[in-house]
Amino acid sequence: MNFKLFFEIFRYGIVGATATLVDISMMYVLVEYNNLHYMLAAILSFSLGALINYYMCILWVFDYRKFQNNTGIEFSFYIFISLSSLAINLLVIWGCTELLNMYYLHSKLVSILITFFYNFLSRKYLLHKSP
Repeated sequence: MNFKLFFEIFRYGIVGATATLVDISMMYVLVEYNNLHYMLAAILSFSLGALINYYMCILWVFDYRKFQNNTGIEFSFYIFISLSSLAINLLVIWGCTELLNMYYLHSKLVSILITFFYNFLSRKYLLHKSP
């Protein structure tokens, strides 16, 4: 593994941890203090985490932006990646909570572990891989 890729993964881990902390905290507050269903809370909290992740990735994680001159295309790809990741996220949360009887926040952690590498690789190769 080259050093540039290693540092991108390392920085992405920090960004991912930050966005995840916001995501989980918001989900907890929405469910426990606002009585939202855990699936709706998961959608809202994931969306906020995804926005934080996007801005931190373009500002700090990846040196190269394939669509830097066309943020509309870049953000469209990002939305596609985020929506597919959200679908995986919701499926895992629902499955772990409803089928395996896990606590919803434990289900959320399982979904995060599953989607971390999907998100990194998708963003790296669709949005930030230099020619």
